[in-house]
Amino acid sequence: MGVESATVNAPQPRVSVLMAVYNEPAARLRQAIESLSAQTFRDWTCELIDDGTESRETLSVIEQAVALEPRLRWHREPHQGLTGSLNRGLELCSGEFVARHDTDDWSEPDRFERQEAFLDAHPEGVVGSSIWLHREDGTPLWVQNHPAAVMEAFPRMNPFCHGATMFRLSMAREVGGYRQE
Repeated sequence: MGVESATVNAPQPRVSVLMAVYNEPAARLRQAIESLSAQTFRDWTCELIDDGTESRETLSVIEQAVALEPRLRWHREPHQGLTGSLNRGLELCSGEFVARHDTDDWSEPDRFERQEAFLDAHPEGVVGSSIWLHREDGTPLWVQNHPAAVMEAFPRMNPFCHGATMFRLSMAREVGGYRQE
């Protein structure tokens, strides 16, 4: 059973990881959570928004992970879809930065460390990275690079892979979070 674990006097993490879960296959979810625990940057908590999961297998993985990783904060919510879950998660995040991490993602161990350092040096508000695309079984396919000229790319495309971004929480809240459209 999920419990909101925010404590009034608890120190705030530097990075809040935002992950929405809905009936994710166990192996993929387990791999995503393990890649969080393997991060070299340790000052993070994860707001794991359970979007009304019905899968007993998914719930079991979450229960086990929460028991093993104290930085995971499990929030059971009624099913509202990804956008609603992410907006609920932004309400719960308390770190200066938010790292998005989807349930089918796994991050390199130094991802948070590198992105946090970049945002410390650049006030622009968001950072992303190139990504490896994989088959369902984990076999690597190719690297997807994103344009270096991010601002010029926006009119044509979204230059970020959402699950590889980190951004300033204050700026996300300032623009009203994720658009429902």
